[in-house]
Amino acid sequence: MSRQLEYVISGPAYLRLGSEQCEDPDTLNMIINMMNKTVHNKNNHQFSLLYNGFTERNFGKKLQKFRPAIKNIHADSGGLQIITRGLPNTPETRNKVYENQGTYADIGMAFDEIPVKSTSADGTSAKIDTKRRYVDMENFETYARQTGKNVKDQILKFDSLNSKCRPFIILQGSGADTYKQWGEFLLDEVPKELHHRIGGVAMGSAALGMGPLEDVKRAFYVNSVPLERPFHLHVLGVGALKRILPYLLFSQTGLYEGIDISYDSTTHSMSLDNGLFYFSHSKKKNPSDYGGSSVKMGREYSNIYRTVVNEINSVCDTDYTPEEYHKLMNISVGLYLEQGGKFIDVMRARLAFILTNVHNFTLDVSNLMNSKEEFLRFCRDKGCENEYATLFDVKTNDDFIHWEKNVGRFMDSEPVNSVAPSSLEDLFA
Repeated sequence: MSRQLEYVISGPAYLRLGSEQCEDPDTLNMIINMMNKTVHNKNNHQFSLLYNGFTERNFGKKLQKFRPAIKNIHADSGGLQIITRGLPNTPETRNKVYENQGTYADIGMAFDEIPVKSTSADGTSAKIDTKRRYVDMENFETYARQTGKNVKDQILKFDSLNSKCRPFIILQGSGADTYKQWGEFLLDEVPKELHHRIGGVAMGSAALGMGPLEDVKRAFYVNSVPLERPFHLHVLGVGALKRILPYLLFSQTGLYEGIDISYDSTTHSMSLDNGLFYFSHSKKKNPSDYGGSSVKMGREYSNIYRTVVNEINSVCDTDYTPEEYHKLMNISVGLYLEQGGKFIDVMRARLAFILTNVHNFTLDVSNLMNSKEEFLRFCRDKGCENEYATLFDVKTNDDFIHWEKNVGRFMDSEPVNSVAPSSLEDLFA
């Protein structure tokens, strides 16, 4: 029996799901029917929605009406946004987020303390900037224990609301040992009688890095999670197939026995705004096909609209002509309504674009997870076959250390420094 995954689409504003017009019964039914037709319980995937409990708190209530077509409503904590905006992360701020999560969501991401420091002049560092960050091992335990205290407060708030919302904890670390230590410190701050309330775990990248090698390491370090199986693993920010490859491979080899997997993405919810259409790698017939990649669509009419519309009609059971669809994609909603059009029509066309992207992506994920041959064919196309083919033989920690020394060292890597960098560049930053 094929493993079933949970695809979590974030950025509900990009889907216009918060629009008042979605309250219209016909429009609401159309949205629910299209989700069920294209993505929910399709391609061995269930479909869920994610909103930000800090920056999108009003979406929690608005998303309830779509429950007939989704598995879960996830609510992010907004911790990253609080940091990047320079706002104080106070108990009062966190409590408001917990109340929102507990009222409207099934899963609430915990507030994790980030165990890194920056060498930049203003003390800040972009999320993807690994060169100016280093792991703060001196305070590592303090960060982990504070995260555990946050999780305890979150659970107690949920319980006070009689909420069934489950917190997902985020583990941080720079290696297998530190990920395990983080989890142990965190859980030590949560009373054992509350451990059963923890819904799952995500592996953070802040102290490890963001390169392809770090993706593989993080996926393997799941085996260091100090939780008894079965447990739920959530993979953060999967916008491309290459980012999820290690998780699909370890699902095939048996390392993830007893682990349910979900993953979230904003890439596909933004696909319409960015004009990017994703074609399935599984349908690729020759090297010149678009399969496994996104194609940019311009506002000017071109032959790509014919190809895209054929794909949308096939997935969504619609009957658009390329010319009709081009108009719907490139006219403002206000102007379309002024010309006598109906909101449900433009909503259907735009939602079809996004959900077909999701459908094609989950089709590829399912095929790569359930077929070693298909997995290696994709890796061959992307130039990483040797690295991943050898990972199929990794069964133990010793196997992984051997793989890392002999194969992994040839992979692109963007690690976070284990100590504070010291260079002329930093002195004059």
